[in-house]
Amino acid sequence: MDDIDLKKIILSDAELSILKNINQIILPLGPQRNLTTFIGAIFSLHPEALTLNHAGIRILNNPNLCFFDDCRREIQENFLKASIRLLQDGERGALGGSILKAHAFADDIGMQNLYKEKYGDVLLKPNAKTLFWKDSYRIQAHLSQRSDGYTQLLSSFENVKFVLPVRNPIHSANSNIRTGHARKLISNQTFTFENVVTYILTN
Repeated sequence: MDDIDLKKIILSDAELSILKNINQIILPLGPQRNLTTFIGAIFSLHPEALTLNHAGIRILNNPNLCFFDDCRREIQENFLKASIRLLQDGERGALGGSILKAHAFADDIGMQNLYKEKYGDVLLKPNAKTLFWKDSYRIQAHLSQRSDGYTQLLSSFENVKFVLPVRNPIHSANSNIRTGHARKLISNQTFTFENVVTYILTN
């Protein structure tokens, strides 16, 4: 599902019921390696929450799905339709999908067991009301391209909320450097511990 074609997304009655029930979209902000995977995993264990892992590269540049740029209810509903389908599959990395495919679950048998004990093989919880979209770096970068990006989104949708996880900036910087994510934060120059910490503190 590299290119999301809305014409091919025909939701079942069960999926449509979930679409109708979702009344809150939570968007985390901040750099990568800022504990959003951990937070998304916690959301995924709640019976009324779903966590979409990444997928920003397939959503934010699609005018039929990006309700950040086109703040109409129709576009937000398209986003939710696509999310419901993405939540039932996916892979780790940028293409995203279900949080169960992310490293927080794929590499942690404890998290896998916690989820299975509560929900078995169910990926779409029927009582879900909240969607947590875990792609903070891409979300923030996209919204920051416009001076009114945040205010326009919040004034258009009462069901959109932002959260900003706060991790020790030294730990965050070390994690970004260790994993190579610092290359995305510090472009066009050699990244160092000092400029990565500075980026985290000022963005």
